[in-house]
Amino acid sequence: MQMANLMTIGEATTVWQLYNHCSSAFLQIYLKHANARGQQSSYCLTDFVIHMDAEGRIQLQNAFTGKFICFNKREKLAVRVSSVNFACTFGKG
Repeated sequence: MQMANLMTIGEATTVWQLYNHCSSAFLQIYLKHANARGQQSSYCLTDFVIHMDAEGRIQLQNAFTGKFICFNKREKLAVRVSSVNFACTFGKG
């Protein structure tokens, strides 16, 4: 995935839209699912606030709903309300 828009809001908040080359669309949270079928103009679905820890790992939180993108047991994208689970943290592996 590739960053499409990168803008800074305030001092430490970064909002990303993630573009998927295979589907030619953006990562989105639609209803209760995460997929790569979003349009760039659908800011409520495709804008993600990036939370980064000291080790460079990130968490993707939807800017509108506050829900997080995570992996489920089958290693598919899932939507969670809280990010306590390690599956909601992404980093170089």
